[in-house]
Amino acid sequence: MSKKLDRSKNLARLKNDADLYDEFESESDRGHALLVAAALDIRLRERIAAFLIDDRKEVDELLGAEDKLQAPVRDFAARIRAAYCMGLITKWQRDNLDRIREIRNHFAHNLHGSTFDDEQIRNWCMSLTIEDPDPDVSDGSPRNRFTQVYSELALDFQYGPVLQPTKRCTVRQSTVWPDLYRVLTEVHSTAANNPESESTAQ
Repeated sequence: MSKKLDRSKNLARLKNDADLYDEFESESDRGHALLVAAALDIRLRERIAAFLIDDRKEVDELLGAEDKLQAPVRDFAARIRAAYCMGLITKWQRDNLDRIREIRNHFAHNLHGSTFDDEQIRNWCMSLTIEDPDPDVSDGSPRNRFTQVYSELALDFQYGPVLQPTKRCTVRQSTVWPDLYRVLTEVHSTAANNPESESTAQ
């Protein structure tokens, strides 16, 4: 099976929220944290890619893909920073994504016994901020808080507006900057029509 099919399969699964949440809930604490972070990483990559130029090959070289394991903006931290610097996510989203990344890393690198009730993980989860609390999951447990923040971020990425850019970047077709060309043309025209100002300046 081609590796390129995996990406389409992952995106299709993200759109089926009910099945995805069922899988989240059936996982151990470690599996839950890793899956949630992976889902957000995929959504974030798609948000960035949707803003960049319409050149799949070059965007994959930048953001990484199943067959591009080395890329400048492949890892979660780099994508968070890039999206924030391009105005694609808010500070609230960036801060929560960074915290979720830290929680994921803790689970990924501690081999035995990590749970959401560990003091460090509990403190990180309770530092996550919720814009629109859902009473159905707001029972105070760190795992539910983690899940609720995921839900808000996922909804924002799927349905919310992009913070700053309003359209996709385009490939520049000319090496001449339009605004600079216009300014230089106006300056030349002014000088030609007012020879006295040029001699006075000298």
